[in-house]
Amino acid sequence: MSYLSHFEHTKLDAHNFPGFVVQTHYISDPITGQRRVPKTKVWRVERVLGKGSFGEVRLEVCLEENERRAVRRIWATGSAFKTQYERELKALLEFSKPKYKEWAVFVEFFGWFEDLDSVYLAMEYIPLGDLEENALACGGTIKEAEAKEIAVQILEGLKIMHLENFTHRDLKPKNILVCQGPPHWWVKLAGFGLSKRRAEGTAYRTQTGTLAYMAPEILGYVPGINPGTTEYTNAVDIWALGCIVYRLSSGVVPFPLGPSLAMFCGDESKFPSEALALSELGSIFIRDLLVPYPSHRLSAQSALDHAWIRAGNVSFYPSDKRKFAEQPCS
Repeated sequence: MSYLSHFEHTKLDAHNFPGFVVQTHYISDPITGQRRVPKTKVWRVERVLGKGSFGEVRLEVCLEENERRAVRRIWATGSAFKTQYERELKALLEFSKPKYKEWAVFVEFFGWFEDLDSVYLAMEYIPLGDLEENALACGGTIKEAEAKEIAVQILEGLKIMHLENFTHRDLKPKNILVCQGPPHWWVKLAGFGLSKRRAEGTAYRTQTGTLAYMAPEILGYVPGINPGTTEYTNAVDIWALGCIVYRLSSGVVPFPLGPSLAMFCGDESKFPSEALALSELGSIFIRDLLVPYPSHRLSAQSALDHAWIRAGNVSFYPSDKRKFAEQPCS
């Protein structure tokens, strides 16, 4: 898999066997004079956490060191493999840099390894799972102050991504992992398989994402915007955030599959406000995100400056990020 060679500096010296992985790393200690002393870890495959069309995610445990990690196994089949997972690696590597790691809004990436038919991405294991699971555990909706706290953390991540010319393109509750639940949420962005970095000579035109969170310009619903000839922008992530906050506060997505989204794009008075259980400022915030024309949507920074976000005290992160508090909803 030579096309992965430019990621060589993060490749792990690991070998996959049925049921376990043997990984070697090297320790240097100037006090003892030891240099590059090999140390071997054995990671046992505990269980499969989830499966998708391109692979699976499994939990691996190193009993000797009492460590756990989530490993995404990507089957090296199909013509889209190279493009899609090079993009995921690029995003994981970029947002694992120290200057972004300290923001604690991206899933932590440890490195990758491969065998003849798969590539494996090793990441931190977050036992609470994703935001969709946690919202359902809370009865389907969460309090407005908690939805705001989650929105702030997602926006901090999107601000960084957009400044680096990345667009997530599949932002949804399933791709947001929960490090700590209520009352003080701590979430991280994940699921970068469809993310793309815009560079010179590239554009966003592919219809991709999850339909319930997909911006209308991608689907061709916005009057005057032809998706076949007009590229879209990172404003698609802002639309998706609006859908997420709406779903967290109401228990449903604003535009389920069907004609409702196209109707709204033709007549903005058809916005589904009746399901929202938010303050006036909260409702305005969502309306400022869910705007049919992408150029009229807030940017990540302007969303962070919105009156709803700035009103009241928002605790961005729990007091101790090191602890994964598996708290039930009350």
